[in-house]
Amino acid sequence: MITNNRYRILSGCALLFVALIYAAGVLNAKAQSRFSPASAEFQTFSIQSAQGEHRFQVETATSPDARSKGLMDRVSLPPNQGMLFVYQPARQINMWMKDTLIPLDMVFFGPGGKIIRIETNTEPLSLRNIGSGGASRAVLEINAGLTEQLGIKVGDQALHSIFSSRH
Repeated sequence: MITNNRYRILSGCALLFVALIYAAGVLNAKAQSRFSPASAEFQTFSIQSAQGEHRFQVETATSPDARSKGLMDRVSLPPNQGMLFVYQPARQINMWMKDTLIPLDMVFFGPGGKIIRIETNTEPLSLRNIGSGGASRAVLEINAGLTEQLGIKVGDQALHSIFSSRH
């Protein structure tokens, strides 16, 4: 036999449990829409290195708003995906990791598509300035450690339409 006090406690616990399950579902749905690029359009971006051609599926950030948002607030990035930040004309580029939750490698490309600098294993949430070290046309952000794992080095060549003569 359950007393009134025990019944109230059990009822309250059950109600709290249901509320927590509901809240977790709502938060997860919001997190999925906030952290995953469900509506993003991807294109292939390749880098030719001494180890061969490495292909990534990238989201392209060409507008100031898209470039300022970047990969902020994402909790993960699939191994073959990244974000390509495109600048026209080529210029000195400065990046940071504010509100970026995952460590990244940043690959800076000169106007013709050659890699001019690589910043490896960037620190999540850091406000440290990461500069391109010269006139850069694009920056590729991929998971930390991939450039070393794939043998991608300064001087390697990107294969992408933004480096063609018509851009």
